[in-house]
Amino acid sequence: MGRKRLNVAFELEKQEQFERGQRIRNIRERELNMTKTELANRIGTSSQFLGLVEEGKGNLVYYSLRKFREVSGHSADYILYGVD
Repeated sequence: MGRKRLNVAFELEKQEQFERGQRIRNIRERELNMTKTELANRIGTSSQFLGLVEEGKGNLVYYSLRKFREVSGHSADYILYGVD
């Protein structure tokens, strides 16, 4: 894989990560009506890290993603990729 293709793949991943964070924030604020602290406690992470995830600067680990799926009622496909 050439350097240019790697850069494109990296940029696509960063965009997906940002969009994923926005979906998580929207679900938390608009559907669950929870603060970052409340949701973080429910899914087993810190509110600071959840903030990074919502900003597109981090990813939930499997356990937290699974708990978020349970709390929100959304599929993992929707949370991760925006697809139901």
